[in-house]
Amino acid sequence: MPKLHFNNVRHADLPLHYGQVPPWLAQRMSKLGGAIVESIILEYGQSEALTRLSDPLWFQAFGCVLDMDWHSSGITTSVMGALKKAMNPKFNEYGIYFCGGKGKHSRQTPSELAALGQRTGLNGDELIRSSRLTATRRTQRLGSILALAHDRQYSDFESFLLMEGVGPRTIQSLALVSEVIHGAPSRFTDPARFSFAHGGKDGHPFPVPLKTYDETIQTLQSSVEKSKLGDTDKQQAIKNLSIAASLLEKSFEADETQFDKVIATERRDSYKYGGRTVFGKAKPPSDQLTLF
Repeated sequence: MPKLHFNNVRHADLPLHYGQVPPWLAQRMSKLGGAIVESIILEYGQSEALTRLSDPLWFQAFGCVLDMDWHSSGITTSVMGALKKAMNPKFNEYGIYFCGGKGKHSRQTPSELAALGQRTGLNGDELIRSSRLTATRRTQRLGSILALAHDRQYSDFESFLLMEGVGPRTIQSLALVSEVIHGAPSRFTDPARFSFAHGGKDGHPFPVPLKTYDETIQTLQSSVEKSKLGDTDKQQAIKNLSIAASLLEKSFEADETQFDKVIATERRDSYKYGGRTVFGKAKPPSDQLTLF
C-alpha cells in the first residue's frame, strides 16, 4: 500500500472583510477584469477562459491583480460581480455569462440560471444543480517583474511596447496583468505576488494607485479593440512582457532584504499615483518631526 505524504499541505489565514467594494474600485475592477477575460478569449479561446476561471490559484492571482487584498476573503464573489457587469452585455459576442455575485446577489443565482436556460435553450435545472455542487466544493518572480519595470538595464520599453508615454510603474502593472493572461499554470502558485500590480483596497501591500490602474485599463482595452480590427501589435507587446519577465528570471538574483523596502517605497510614493484605500486618499509623507 503506498504511503501518503501530507507535508505539502499549505493554508492561508484570510480575515473576513465586511461591507462593499467602494464604487471607485468596483468600476475599475469591472473594466480591467473584462478586458483581461476578453484578451484571453481572443488569444486562447472561450474554453481556456473558462478553464482559468475555474482554477483557484489562477483566480486568486486574477483577484489580486484587480486589487482585492492579497490576504482578503471575498475575492470570488467580488470579482465575479465585476465580471458580471463587464461581460454579460457581451454574451452574444463571447458566449460566457456570469450569475450571482456578493451578498444578496448570490441568492439570485438559481433564478438567473433559469432565465438563462429559457433564453438560450440550455437545461436550466442542470445549470442550477451544477452551480449548487460547485458552491459546496469551493521573491525571485516578483523581483524580475520589478527589475523589468524599474531597472535601467531593462526598462527601455517604450518602443518595444509601442506604448508611448507608459512609465515604469504602469509597466510593472502591465507585466503582472500580462502574466494573468498568458502565464502557464505554474506561474500562479504564489497568487499574492499579483497584488504588486495595483495594491489592495485596505492598503495591503500598499494603497491602490488609481492613475496607474486607469492607465492599465486604457492600455489593455485599446489592445483588445485594435486586435478585433486585425491590429495585434499592441496585444503582442503586452504578451511580450510576460515572456521577457520569464526569461529574466533565469539569470535574476533576488535580494530578499529588498522586499520590505519595495513595499515601503510603494507606500511612500502612493500619493504620486493617486493612491487610495477604503480609509481615504494617500497623502505625501510629512518631513516634519512630531512629538506624538
